Amino acid sequence: MTSVTVAEAVPFMASTLPDIVRPMAGTQEPTLIELRVLDGANLYFPRPAIKLTLDVVAVLSLPEERAAAVAADVGLTAGAPGPPGGEQRRRFATRLLAHLVRR
Repeated sequence: MTSVTVAEAVPFMASTLPDIVRPMAGTQEPTLIELRVLDGANLYFPRPAIKLTLDVVAVLSLPEERAAAVAADVGLTAGAPGPPGGEQRRRFATRLLAHLVRR
């Protein structure tokens, strides 16, 4: 499988992400795993949708203080990031990415 960055796959998205999120503490940016257009109604969605799967190891492994700073910089106020690699961090990463997608 060829690794494709978000900026290469979805050029407009790279320009809308805050500067602090792009390189995530010196690690490589999130890697696009899958981008699929689900056109038409299906079992889960009554209308067309986009399925975007990213490898976000950088978010999961950030130090707690850095993750909190990223959240503050993008305006996410709900919840603490928790320790790297834990369940709380996975929930935090989900909230952070959902917040960024909805911006």
